[in-house]
Amino acid sequence: MQTIRVISAEAKILFHFQLPLPFNATAKEVNCNLMVANGDHSQAELCQQMMPFIREMQALRVKTLTQLEQHLRWIYEVLETYVPPTRNKRGLWSGFWSSVTGLAESSDIDKLRFRLRSIETGVNNAAQAWRTGSSHFVATLEAEKKRVDTINRLMRLERQSIKTV
Repeated sequence: MQTIRVISAEAKILFHFQLPLPFNATAKEVNCNLMVANGDHSQAELCQQMMPFIREMQALRVKTLTQLEQHLRWIYEVLETYVPPTRNKRGLWSGFWSSVTGLAESSDIDKLRFRLRSIETGVNNAAQAWRTGSSHFVATLEAEKKRVDTINRLMRLERQSIKTV
């Protein structure tokens, strides 16, 4: 007979967004006369013809950036005034209920934190030892390769000297 256990839980999903820094939305002036200075009169005429369109696009851009700036200001104001709720300590009944239900008490959680910190320290020490051992191993292999290369070079030089004799 096979036993199947189903565990259900509730989870919260957090999304982290990096907010842009506050900015100032200003329009930039387009100067078509600069194109005449370059000697290209057709480009300057085209620029003059497109000027109403360019002005409308700039106005639309400024309106959009102004609205974005306003919303960002509101968001930053809310974030500045937000105070996260403080966590209350466990009450008198929590010790009783934890003994009845078998849930962890504060002392059990503290023991678990201590154990996890010691495990984390051990894992960090093992990773450092592995890195050190790996670097020594690689250095040993490189030294051995240099020796073999030197021996091969000496053998090649010896062959050349025998051939010349």
